[in-house]
Amino acid sequence: MTNNKILVLADDQYHPCFNGLGPNFKKQGMEPWILSRGTADDQSLQAGGWNLLHWDDIFPNNLIPSITERKLYDMGFNIEHLTAFEHAAVVRPDEFRAGYPFTINYIRDEPRAREVAICLIESFYRLFRVVQPAAVLTWNGRYLPSKAVCESCLRWNIPLFTFEIGWIPNTIYCDRGPLASANECIALDGTRWDAPLNHIQDQAAEAFLQDYNAASPTMVNRGIALSKKDVRDKTKTADSCKLALFACQVDWDTNIVVGSPYYKTNEMTVQAILDALNVISDNTRLIVKLHPLDTVDRKQRLEKIIGDKGLVLGDEIHLHSLLNAADVVIVRNSTVGFEAMCRHKPVVVLSPAKFAIPGTVLTAYSPGELAPALRMILNDDFRPDMSIWRQFLGHLMYRYLIWTEFNYFYSQNAAHRLAAYANSNTMNLLSQVLLCSSFPSQFDPNFLPTAIATESRRDDNRMMPGDRTKLLDKDDIIKQIKR
Repeated sequence: MTNNKILVLADDQYHPCFNGLGPNFKKQGMEPWILSRGTADDQSLQAGGWNLLHWDDIFPNNLIPSITERKLYDMGFNIEHLTAFEHAAVVRPDEFRAGYPFTINYIRDEPRAREVAICLIESFYRLFRVVQPAAVLTWNGRYLPSKAVCESCLRWNIPLFTFEIGWIPNTIYCDRGPLASANECIALDGTRWDAPLNHIQDQAAEAFLQDYNAASPTMVNRGIALSKKDVRDKTKTADSCKLALFACQVDWDTNIVVGSPYYKTNEMTVQAILDALNVISDNTRLIVKLHPLDTVDRKQRLEKIIGDKGLVLGDEIHLHSLLNAADVVIVRNSTVGFEAMCRHKPVVVLSPAKFAIPGTVLTAYSPGELAPALRMILNDDFRPDMSIWRQFLGHLMYRYLIWTEFNYFYSQNAAHRLAAYANSNTMNLLSQVLLCSSFPSQFDPNFLPTAIATESRRDDNRMMPGDRTKLLDKDDIIKQIKR
């Protein structure tokens, strides 16, 4: 590592995930920097060892692109790929606003998304040229600005690491480069999930599985815990009927927008499940579990679709009570699928998911595959191989998930109980990998053909409060980065 700067570019809401990593990076001799859009977390970040750069100092809102889309293509960037998420979001602003305010309130429409993408590429180029980070860390990487971070690092061969929420309380995970695709939980040293565990790790995975089920951690609204019989009574499921459970997922989840080609909405998915059940069985009742962020309107739409074939539930019953009573659990790629697997339940996964390990779940990525998958489970022709699942859990615990103090909507009691399994293996591995990273020696110094235009726009509809009239040049940025 010729330059020891580690640069984090992530939405402010995810800064708590990185906050606990700062002391570890500093202890290893690295200089951690983080780009912040606001000041709410600045004090805690600095206390955690982070140096701060502020968004408005590096990226003025009124920046005008100095290169064309055609030039961007020539340099290896694809504008459609860069703005795929934004294209889906801006046509449904009310649905996406709560989860992606930057996309809806600042980008606003598809032409502006293309313009913003170009400006971000230009700005990251200038920032990287001056900072010369040994590695760049970002969050998710599937929407702007993080999508531009990923594409810029890939284009200029800057070591990139992408993070997301883990499935266990107080964990996040990290992939080299962009987020890996389905069932590719590859450790930073290249180890795959099916690499053998040692005896201690295998025993710990089994103990964790038992404690996990006892603690009943879930990110989904919890409700009242009931027995199997009480669940069937409350859901009006006859003893002779099978019970299928579908867990809703927010449609603006990037895993759905980017990774689910067929099941784009909960309504479409419920209809597809009903169609499949009609083909194979008249003896299965469908229970739809709403997501905590689902609205009354969504519940009413789903109730209209499901009719007398089932029931739509909010937080009346604890998720794990529903899982225990279900004969089959169906998810797009929700974490509920992970929770169901930990409770030994057969799961059908409708969209690519990292936990969709062969032998543990059935996948039905297209509607034609759904009825055969449900038939196998309802006829007891498929049961999950829990030895494979235990192997996968051990891999997550010791090689893949990074234990942090960030708790993402889990109950504190559950998080505390499972904290006993926290280990520093993956954190140490991340530090080792970062220490071996370096800024590319052949960084293209001629990316920008002309100076970036910085004149303010006269179009008031494109102006944002706090717009600046100039982009920081090299000397200005260096003042921000105290050597």
